[in-house]
Amino acid sequence: KNITIERNMFENTGIEEITLHGSCNIEEKSFSECENLKKITITGDSENIKIANQAFLNCTALEEISFPDNSDVMINTMAFRNCISLKNFTISGNAAIMANAFRYCDNLETISISGNAQLSTNAFLDNKALTNIFVNTNNTLDGSAFNGCSNLMNINSITAFNSQNNTLAPELESFILNNFNGSENVGFINLYIQSQADKIVSEYTNDNMSDIQKAKALHDWICNKVYFEHEDPDNPKTQNDGSVFMNDSTICEGYAKGYDLLLKAAGIESLYVHSSSHAWNIIKLGNQYFHVDTTWDDGDNISYEWFLKSDSEISSETSSHSKWSAAM
Repeated sequence: KNITIERNMFENTGIEEITLHGSCNIEEKSFSECENLKKITITGDSENIKIANQAFLNCTALEEISFPDNSDVMINTMAFRNCISLKNFTISGNAAIMANAFRYCDNLETISISGNAQLSTNAFLDNKALTNIFVNTNNTLDGSAFNGCSNLMNINSITAFNSQNNTLAPELESFILNNFNGSENVGFINLYIQSQADKIVSEYTNDNMSDIQKAKALHDWICNKVYFEHEDPDNPKTQNDGSVFMNDSTICEGYAKGYDLLLKAAGIESLYVHSSSHAWNIIKLGNQYFHVDTTWDDGDNISYEWFLKSDSEISSETSSHSKWSAAM
């Protein structure tokens, strides 16, 4: 049986529980603003379940959702946005989940998808309570769906990053490196990237070096490690903090964010700065501030043309450096 709940049908009503039998199509805002809705149950041999944009938007009392086994579930943008009472979400089948579908679900702790998970970037954006996801690690997964999930530390109840020996869990390492490359502010990725920065600093600098020598050594490490990505510069993996640690190529954002992490790990004050078309760093050595552009110093041979420039020097030489903003 195919069921369609039409757009706005139950919007802003006092409904407390929903039970649907069969495949269903829940249209836009059909249950949005239902602040008393606590439980959704879909039963039967449901092959296809479609939940449209904002279908359950602001259902702040929603605690439980259950789907039939082996169903294909399509969840669109902001479908469950601001469902702040939802703690667990399980699909024992395939799922396609769009951007911001679960944004502001501030108490969502676990997610389980046993089948193929086609997740869009930011599907679970900024869910700070999320600590564990259950997924099939034999399948591909877009880790950027979990951008901003800064407390996500477990996959299938396995601690993803071991802080004792600074390694990814062996049974998850390949899955994580292949699927979370390009994600932003994900808990276990943050720990992994920081451990990589600390490792590089320990290997390429020492206490007998001055801050200038350390800054130069880390500048050189980045220029030797990566090259500028011309073919796919818009790929998210070229623009985040982990870019230089997880890839062979990056763009200016990746160069500057990676250098910023390395400098801070070495105890050197640094800022990631950007103009409308470029990104680089301002670093503090002694009581002086200097600009360093590792992107433009990279090439067949390492250059120092853009290493330790004053404000006046860098702003007068190219339009890309003429104005800048700092990202703290």
